[in-house]
Amino acid sequence: MDHILGSCLVLIIICTFFSCQVEAIPPVDPNFPHFVEIDVSDSFLFTIVKEIHAHFSADNLRTALRRILVRHNMSFENFNFDLSLTALESKLRRLWNSWTSKRSGAHQKNLTKKWAKSVYRLKVSHKTGTPTKRRLEEEVNKEKVKRRQLEKDFVKVNDRLAKCTEENCELERKVIRLSNPVKRKKGSRGRAKGKKDCSKSQKRRRKRQKIESVKETLKDLCGPGLKPCKFYFEDEDGETVTVTLDENGVFDEKELLKVTEDDLDHMIYIMDIHYITDSAYHEIAQRYSKLPRAHAVIRRRHELNETCETFDVGGDYEGVYRSLKSHLISNLSDPSKSHLIEDGKVKIKISGDGTRAGTKKHMINVSYTIIGESTCASERGNYLLAIVQCPETGESIQKALKNLIDEFNSLTSIEVNGKTIEVEKFLGGDLKFLNQVTGIGGFASIFSCLWCKCPKLDRSDVSKDWSMTDVNKGARTVEEITQCSQKAKSSKTRYNCNTPPIFSSIPVHRIIPDTLHLFLRIMDQLVYQLTYFLQTCDNIVRLTPNTNLQNCTNLMRFQTFVKDLGISDWKYEINDSKIQARSFTGPEHRRILANIDLDFLIPNHPKLAQIKSLWANFKVLVGQLNSTLSTVEIDNFQSSVKSWVDLYSRVYLAKDVTPYMHVFAYHVPEVMRMYGNPTFFCQQGLEKLNDLVTKWYFRSTNFGKASLQQIMFKQHRLRLLEEKCKRAPKWKVTCSICKKQDGHNKRTCPSRAF
Repeated sequence: MDHILGSCLVLIIICTFFSCQVEAIPPVDPNFPHFVEIDVSDSFLFTIVKEIHAHFSADNLRTALRRILVRHNMSFENFNFDLSLTALESKLRRLWNSWTSKRSGAHQKNLTKKWAKSVYRLKVSHKTGTPTKRRLEEEVNKEKVKRRQLEKDFVKVNDRLAKCTEENCELERKVIRLSNPVKRKKGSRGRAKGKKDCSKSQKRRRKRQKIESVKETLKDLCGPGLKPCKFYFEDEDGETVTVTLDENGVFDEKELLKVTEDDLDHMIYIMDIHYITDSAYHEIAQRYSKLPRAHAVIRRRHELNETCETFDVGGDYEGVYRSLKSHLISNLSDPSKSHLIEDGKVKIKISGDGTRAGTKKHMINVSYTIIGESTCASERGNYLLAIVQCPETGESIQKALKNLIDEFNSLTSIEVNGKTIEVEKFLGGDLKFLNQVTGIGGFASIFSCLWCKCPKLDRSDVSKDWSMTDVNKGARTVEEITQCSQKAKSSKTRYNCNTPPIFSSIPVHRIIPDTLHLFLRIMDQLVYQLTYFLQTCDNIVRLTPNTNLQNCTNLMRFQTFVKDLGISDWKYEINDSKIQARSFTGPEHRRILANIDLDFLIPNHPKLAQIKSLWANFKVLVGQLNSTLSTVEIDNFQSSVKSWVDLYSRVYLAKDVTPYMHVFAYHVPEVMRMYGNPTFFCQQGLEKLNDLVTKWYFRSTNFGKASLQQIMFKQHRLRLLEEKCKRAPKWKVTCSICKKQDGHNKRTCPSRAF
């Protein structure tokens, strides 16, 4: 009996213990379960097995589980994998054993189809705690969101309350003012307005009423032998108004506003600078009577346009051009430009460049500059000669500008103030434009240099000598280009000469390479080689639109470096399965060159020291283009450039040496020996003029056939009125390069290199 009672007592204790354990287990919340079930296809799991080569180590299993979570947009840190890795390992082993047991290809193919339809459910436990804890954390986050929303509502209500309080105070002041009979007059409209409280329209209406009363008074005075002619009075603003009687007995009132020609010129200059249309100015002039009338401004503008004689290019292309000879004579007739004539000679450079207004309108702008003028490196020193809508090819340019080209080739001297001035002509532009007008083929050809006959594969060999003046060192001449262009295309002695030069009166040694484009294109190559190595480090072979560029850590490091320089709108994008980005501008290239950190960008490059030397030496070489060098300094400069090109060909490939690098090593030093500082021939002013022409086309023309002529007229008006109408700056800007205060800065200084 005692044994039975003892057994019953033990049984009761055990039941009580288990009942307590069951009650301690918290109920399962369906919104916050203990486990997360993930459905994964067997085919995807088998892909993971093949990637880890059936090595089921702990690290490989964790990598496989991480891929499964990323595929389902889940965070890896929120789950505990200790219980899931065993089940996943078992599943992966079963898949691998099933695959290896199938010997024939047909059985394996059937097995693959079966796995594509089957789904494996993987359970992963949460790491963040019990369901109750996660539910409470979620509720706390929701309460925080509600509190922030209440704080925003409180601020809005507080602002509205302050506004209502202010309106209430204003109403109280108004009631007090209106309740005082001394402060207001009798009448339903309240207090009468004073002269200062009247609007412009009310003042004009009261002026018309006074003029009508004056008319009635003059009519009463009219009698036999007495005829009033004029009556003067002052309006509320103190301005004199006259009422006259014409021959027909009709009264006409006019405000005595004396509008001078200077006033009209100032209005025209302001309208051109700030893109104010005629209709907008008409509305402003109607509102403010002191301004000149719109019809007077338009008439004066037509008078200024008539001083600019333009001609239609005719033929198949639209465009206008001006006479170079007449414009040069009028320009040099200015006494302030007499210093540009040295020893009875004046040096001018004609330049051209293609631009685009929109997506389909291709235009070519042709301008000339006077060498030695302080503004020759800015758009103010580039005098627009022609604007033509045509492709940038030699054949199109020759057809569209035939008359201007004939005038330029025949121009040898001009008469200025009774003196004969000899004209020394130069030609400038980027290599694309220069190759087109000289009849030389493109950059991809074997003999692409327009100054010499250097083959493509010999650009990297700096031991050879090439020249633009010495025929024995491969120099070209106008006569040789003309003769070679008549040979058969298969001839080996044709040297890539396609057509005779368009500007045949300019020798080849007076065709000046542009230092701006030289700097930009060489910097493009340095940046390209740098980003190509970063792309190789990221192991980027094939891209899809779904590729995440954030995984390309090396490229993103360069993008971060660029953004830290303040170039916020530059970034990489995937387009047609390629990583692309826009080209850097001149100021951006200068910023990159000054702040490049190769130790941060390519720390593991095997040729890091040589690449650092390339960037540093190029910065020094470009800086030497700022000043005029002596003969010995030019020789040292050329030796340094050749060493730089040789180092570039050894760091990268010999075929990577571009035509601009060849020009930099051989022909730029020759220009420095013959003509001094090459920055006076820089194309920066024409590039800025291209931007202005594009802006004027969209903002100051009607997009019709006369749009190009309107652009030409606008630049002519700005030239005429700039000195007279431009406002003086509040402070004088000191150029940091030449230390002068003549209206330019370091970006427009003619002494700068690029």
